[in-house]
Amino acid sequence: MLFPIDVLGYVLAASVGVAGPTGARLNNTGEVRAAARSMPLLVTVLTILYGVSGFSAVFYFSWAHLNWIQIVSFFVVWFLLGDRLAKAGNGSVVWTAFILSVLLAGLSQILIVVG
Repeated sequence: MLFPIDVLGYVLAASVGVAGPTGARLNNTGEVRAAARSMPLLVTVLTILYGVSGFSAVFYFSWAHLNWIQIVSFFVVWFLLGDRLAKAGNGSVVWTAFILSVLLAGLSQILIVVG
């Protein structure tokens, strides 16, 4: 096993905790729509990955693989880190946090299922 399941659970919880508020901010400000005009395929793939990883984190991984401490860490990261990143004035910081968190969420879910 490359990474312990517990560590991957924390990575999943933290990454979904960052992806939620940053993704909501990008959508609410219209930045996703603007990016979709110039890079439609990339934004579509990222949006699908965001939706699938978020949905599966809530409805599968939260009860099948995560323990209560990891679920609490999700809320802590959401409110302490995710909200702050979402409110960052620099759009590139928000985009970077969103893209990295979505990719980390998807990768950690794959590694949890495989491992």
